[in-house]
Amino acid sequence: MLGLYFLGFFAAGQGLFQTFLISKGIKHRSKDQILLGLILTFLSLSVLEYSLVWSQNIPVFPHLIGFSTVAQFLFLPFIYMFFVVSKGDKLNYLPLHFILFGVVLFTCKDFLFLSGQEKLLEIQKIYSNDIMIGMIKMPICIIFSLQCIVYFFLIKFIKNRKQGILSKVMYRILMVYILIHLFHTKLIYFFPAYIAKIGIGILLFSIIAIYVLSYYSYKRNEIIKEEKLPKYYHSTLDKKTALTIITQLNTFLKKENYFTNADIRIAKIAQQIKVPKQHLSQAINQELNCSFRDYLNRLRIGYAEELIVNEKTEKVSLKEIAYSAGFNNKTSFANAFKKKNKMTPSQYVASSDQK
Repeated sequence: MLGLYFLGFFAAGQGLFQTFLISKGIKHRSKDQILLGLILTFLSLSVLEYSLVWSQNIPVFPHLIGFSTVAQFLFLPFIYMFFVVSKGDKLNYLPLHFILFGVVLFTCKDFLFLSGQEKLLEIQKIYSNDIMIGMIKMPICIIFSLQCIVYFFLIKFIKNRKQGILSKVMYRILMVYILIHLFHTKLIYFFPAYIAKIGIGILLFSIIAIYVLSYYSYKRNEIIKEEKLPKYYHSTLDKKTALTIITQLNTFLKKENYFTNADIRIAKIAQQIKVPKQHLSQAINQELNCSFRDYLNRLRIGYAEELIVNEKTEKVSLKEIAYSAGFNNKTSFANAFKKKNKMTPSQYVASSDQK
């Protein structure tokens, strides 16, 4: 059993070291990575406290007593925020997530500021400390149980079906962690005699959680690179709206052959048809499987083909046709023409003459 406690100490050190690595490059890290660092910090310090208590070595560092009891009210909001940010959503009502932590911190301030020796004498007091909820007194452990239930469903509600490897692992490990602590809290209040035995299992899972989170935090950039998430992974544009945008675009470009205008820009088109530029670009990419420039060239080449067929008897030069179709020069016209027809404009003219 002593080996498990040592493993707990090493796990706490591993988690704090990984947090240090994250903070070292914090300017280059995303918000979800920063939140993961905070989660690892609280989890590591909690595991350190668990290991000291259950190995009966808490007198070595008695000031840590009560840390996990109070910090867990901050730990759950950080987990929730991690999944919100990972999903690409905006964090709303941010202060509300910290209200309960502030209330608990204020309620337990007298205990937290006791000396280490005084904390040792009242080590059980922190778990049974009461908080006033309206006219009702409730122990901290019951309040934490309610918070676990609330955040369990909040996280489950915002879970993204398109989660990648990283998010799936985080989701499973942290959701199980919340359920275990919910169970642990119930034991503290209703069956304290079983804490010593069950606590070993909680410590073991916490150790596993630290190592798994540390590993995925370390491998995060490689994992995300390997997953190759879709370009518009976080976009809110749905297929029906995208098709509507394409219809608007076609109507606008084909009206009086507007696509032959050499000064067309996607930003100007988006403004004219009153849709966001990024949605216009996405709709073209997704529904037409090409870029705006390629789609524009398709229309122009189609128009040029008609000119070649209709005006071949008048011997109109290819340069004139290129300018008439909206190209700025003969080279870009030739390249676009060959890309679409697998032959040069001259070869197309020759094949047209033979028909």
